[in-house]
Amino acid sequence: MIKKILVSTVILAVSSNIAFANEGSYVGAGFGIGSQAGINIFAGYGERLKINPHLYIGSELFLHNLSYSRVHNINHAIGASLIPGVLLTPFTMVYTRVGIERLHNGASHYSKNGAQLGLGLQTSVAKNWDVRTEYVYLTNINNKQFDVGLIYKFNNI
Repeated sequence: MIKKILVSTVILAVSSNIAFANEGSYVGAGFGIGSQAGINIFAGYGERLKINPHLYIGSELFLHNLSYSRVHNINHAIGASLIPGVLLTPFTMVYTRVGIERLHNGASHYSKNGAQLGLGLQTSVAKNWDVRTEYVYLTNINNKQFDVGLIYKFNNI
């Protein structure tokens, strides 16, 4: 299934003709596939750099509902990420994710901080809409997962 999602994303990236916004706020939602599968929501701001319009920098706040966990009994995670990227085409970007997050289990009152590291691909599919796929590693619980998300951009120029 992960291979099918990856191939679909690459096809979308190659066939899209909607350009990335220069800057703006966005919100999104997605689903993670892995040992910590679950729904996530996020909001952020990003912009292309004036010194080189092929470079992108963004920041993001997120909430993951990890109640579907098969390995750990973690209810949710909150955090923030820095997202530097490079535009491969006017409508497709490859990016990395570096962030921090706090995992919390309500039943056992367990909380743990950790780093979030990732690599992703994001492409525009309509004027204000992007799709993204990313591989994310969480250091605090040694979790690896594949995320798929849909993004709504408020300021697409």
